[in-house]
Amino acid sequence: MDKKFNNFKYPKSNIMKQLLFTLLLISQFSFAQIFSTNQHLKRSSVSGQWLNGTVMLNDGSMIDGQVRGYIFKGNDVKSFRFREKKGAEVLTYRPDDCKQVGYEGLNIISLPKNLKKPQSKRRFYIAVYYGEHFSVLQNPKANSTSTDLTGGLSLNSGEMQNVLALKGNQLVKVNRLNFKKQFRKMLSDNKEWAQKAKDKKWFKYSNVYDVADHYNTTK
Repeated sequence: MDKKFNNFKYPKSNIMKQLLFTLLLISQFSFAQIFSTNQHLKRSSVSGQWLNGTVMLNDGSMIDGQVRGYIFKGNDVKSFRFREKKGAEVLTYRPDDCKQVGYEGLNIISLPKNLKKPQSKRRFYIAVYYGEHFSVLQNPKANSTSTDLTGGLSLNSGEMQNVLALKGNQLVKVNRLNFKKQFRKMLSDNKEWAQKAKDKKWFKYSNVYDVADHYNTTK
């Protein structure tokens, strides 16, 4: 692996001091993989404010500076703005212009719209968990649990009702209700993971980050 990938870290802020990012190179799409330690099923959103961040370009090089969402609605992101510092030239990056954007704990990846055609046009996804063999991404169209009709809080308030599971050239919508069935179908090729999935207290939708991580680390 190229040394520049091994040494890559997101710029740190007070919020990020306890987070560690490890970078791996994924040959299939030729972009870097970043494992976050603090992403779960609460919806994450792109900010329109300038924040310290990094953009990975299509050639694998990385530029550090300040990043903000430019054209976005919720977590459906069309483009980002980048500048090295306040007052510097501002550049716009769309999904076809870069491979990853990271800032303030968010890892936004660019994937081909047609995964079977890696050279096709791409779009941005916010990663819940991004792994070498299996990833979980936010679905830009997913609803989140909120208050019920009586005004009380729903169980698991704020969690997304569905996510997108990425394995190989498949991107599958996974709903809360059929989570176990779909994950078993996708991940049971890993015998150690399949054995761990028998633990009902561990294998649950709200624990999707650890469930995905166990598949990657034991694959």
